[in-house]
Amino acid sequence: MFNMPLSKRVRTYLVVGLTACLVLPGIASPAGDKGRKAKRIREFKEYPIRWREDFSGIGEAKIPVRKGAPLYTVYIYDTLGMHCCETVVIHDSKNGKTVYDSELYGLDGRVTLIDLDGNGTAEIIQNITSFHEYDGMSIMSSPWVNAIFTYEVKLSRYVLANSRFPEFWQDTLKEARSKRPSAHPVPAMPSEGGIDLDAIWKIEGPAVAKAVNLILAGYEKEAYAWLERQYEDPEDGRRAVKTLREHMRHEELLLQKRKCR
Repeated sequence: MFNMPLSKRVRTYLVVGLTACLVLPGIASPAGDKGRKAKRIREFKEYPIRWREDFSGIGEAKIPVRKGAPLYTVYIYDTLGMHCCETVVIHDSKNGKTVYDSELYGLDGRVTLIDLDGNGTAEIIQNITSFHEYDGMSIMSSPWVNAIFTYEVKLSRYVLANSRFPEFWQDTLKEARSKRPSAHPVPAMPSEGGIDLDAIWKIEGPAVAKAVNLILAGYEKEAYAWLERQYEDPEDGRRAVKTLREHMRHEELLLQKRKCR
C-alpha cells in the first residue's frame, strides 16, 4: 500500500466510524435515548493531525493534557496506509519525558485524538490491529476494537482508560450480569455445505468486540460468560471463548497497563 497520509475529509469519516464503533458495541437503549447519544457524538472535540505534504507519513498535533499546562506535541508516523499502521509518541513539553508511546503497548493502529468527556483533556483512541482478520475472519467482518487512553496527572502519563467511559460498554455488562440469552445469536455452523461465513462473521465480529470491551474495562469473567451465550450452538460458544482467551494472551502487556488507572 502507498505510504500516504489521509485527507482531512477521509480522516473525518474515520473519526465518525471510530466513535460509532466505540458507542454502538455495548449500547442497546430505548429509542428515546437516540437523540441524546447522537448529540454526545457531535459534541466530541477532535484535535486535528497535520500531515506533511511530502508523503513521508509524518504528522503532528497539539493537544491539552492537563489544566494550566502548555499544549503537548503528538508525533505520529504512518507506515502502511488505510487500516494500519500508526506509531504515536508524546513527550512532556517541559522535561521531555515520554507520556505515551504506542509501541510500549504493542499498538500500531489508527489514532484519533479526541476529548470524549468534555473536560478539556484529549484522549487517545488507538485501534488494536491484532483483531484484524481475527480467527480467520475477513477484514470487514473482524472485531473493531479500540483502546482508550487518558492522561493521568498523578502518574504524569497516559494510561489505558476504557473503564472510565462506561457508556461505551455499560449495557453489555448489565446484560452479562443478568445472564439473559442472546436475542440475535451467532448461527450454528451447518454440518454440511452451504456455509455463509460472512453472514456468521457479521454477527460474531461485533459480539467479540463487545466482549473485548468488557475485558479491557476489567470484567473478564463477565465478558467470557456473556460471549459464550451469544452462540446458537453451545459448543461454538465454548470454542469462541477458548479462541478469545488465547488471543488475549497476546494482549498481555495492554492488559497489565489497564490496572494503572
